[in-house]
Amino acid sequence: MEHPGLSTSFESYKIFYFVAKHRSITAAAQRLYVTQPTVTKAVRKLEEQLDCALFVRTKRGVQLTPEGDLLWQRVEPACHLLFEAERELEAVRTLNGGTLTIVSAEMCFTVYILPALSRFMAEHPAVKVKCKNALNNRMIEMLHSGEADLAVLHTPFEGEDVRVLREIDATRESLVAGKRFAQAAQGAKTLEELARLPFVSMPEGTSSRRYLEDFFQTQGLPFEPDIELTTVELVAQAVTGGFGVGMLPEKLIQERAGAEELYPIPLISLPLRRACLIASKNAEISLTAQAFVSEWLPRTQPL
Repeated sequence: MEHPGLSTSFESYKIFYFVAKHRSITAAAQRLYVTQPTVTKAVRKLEEQLDCALFVRTKRGVQLTPEGDLLWQRVEPACHLLFEAERELEAVRTLNGGTLTIVSAEMCFTVYILPALSRFMAEHPAVKVKCKNALNNRMIEMLHSGEADLAVLHTPFEGEDVRVLREIDATRESLVAGKRFAQAAQGAKTLEELARLPFVSMPEGTSSRRYLEDFFQTQGLPFEPDIELTTVELVAQAVTGGFGVGMLPEKLIQERAGAEELYPIPLISLPLRRACLIASKNAEISLTAQAFVSEWLPRTQPL
């Protein structure tokens, strides 16, 4: 047999909560912005459903019966939890609270995330922002596990269960050498000849490494770097220091070419890479993340 309370709506318990809290039908009606007859009717209906009296009417208001007090002991903490959840959701919806977690590679973090977050945080200081760096595979894992709301990373990346929310930029990268290998690198006639020089690269699991591996594979060559470093800046320093040939964004190359630190290799024109904002296909984007996307993306230049 079904328990009579299972069909009782939360609204009925909410009315009971305020009547019991204020010990008054009138005060409960004022708090709920309804009429006294509405409250009285709801209390009577709840008593009928539970088949017991919950209140004793007095000249000063109402008092809980023993059964009503038993119900109050359970309803009060439950209502507190629900009201608190409502307040938290309202704070998230109005961006007076909530958390936004973004994960990215080092270059994407510097170029795309920091400027956008600076604007977002200035407009919504109550939102707690978390930023994390990781390799591509780890970023996608964090999206699926809920550790991150959004990720920004360069192509290529794997993952049929991720969705690209926006391609936010296209970048071109070039192979470069420092002064030590500049003459040999610029004099190379084929990629196979260039590949005989030592190479500096990001480690496995990064989009930069995958990008070079894919490109070399299209030319029928393996890509086997001699030095693996974890950031673009470290790769730039290693190439400048004469440890080998490397791949760097053209903007960075242009900044340092004038100081005769980096020398572009004209042999090869590498395909464009795209910076993408992605999320998991298997999870809804939080309200906070949606707000960040809608406020940030219109300020970027479409491709």
